[in-house]
Amino acid sequence: GMRERKLTEEQIDDLYRFCYFSLVPYYDVQVELVDHLASAIEDLWKTKPETPFEEAVHIVQEQFGGELGFYNIRKQKEKAMKRKYRKLLLHMVAELYKVPKIMITLVLSIGLYLALKSTPNDQWLFIAATALFIGASFFHRFYFFPRHIRIEKPEKHYFLFDDVANRGVHLKTGIIFSGALLNLSTHHCNFSQTRSIIMAASISFLIVLFYCDYFFIPGKMREHFQDQFPQLIKA
Repeated sequence: GMRERKLTEEQIDDLYRFCYFSLVPYYDVQVELVDHLASAIEDLWKTKPETPFEEAVHIVQEQFGGELGFYNIRKQKEKAMKRKYRKLLLHMVAELYKVPKIMITLVLSIGLYLALKSTPNDQWLFIAATALFIGASFFHRFYFFPRHIRIEKPEKHYFLFDDVANRGVHLKTGIIFSGALLNLSTHHCNFSQTRSIIMAASISFLIVLFYCDYFFIPGKMREHFQDQFPQLIKA
């Protein structure tokens, strides 16, 4: 039979560009999409090998539901990645409330409780906690994320991974936490026994959540990304 028609490197590059301009700017989503498109085009060529490349792209795009279809694929990928992120986060937070890691959480809560008990004015503790959250937010945004999480991009690629792992919300969350704590810290207060226990447990929960969401999970997600796209990670 006739030699099967395969895509050239240049045509594959064209497919990447095509995805880029079809509302799929994320490289990690393009990789999968290009893979699907390439197989679909090569399948088409099995039956109609004379179809020009541009026309084949057009036919295959229509099979995918046109530009809207591409957009929906991208949306699905975003949803899936965010879901995975949330699952990891819940799993990790839950771990910190199970034996053996609950020891860390308990020590943290007891420490906070003792601090609340020993300070005549609990305002100071809230000011300190607020400073900690704001400090950690800035450390994450300007040092930890760019150095340890963000992926060095070949040329002009950007990644859905970066968007999800950075989730600009981090800074906002930090500021909201801090606002709530600052609000509490504006009153001279000395909590009762019960309120001290509740406050200590709540602040330690926020710290656990914050640590997992800012530092632990993005690292885990990056490892996963590295397994998927080893060629993109500079050693």
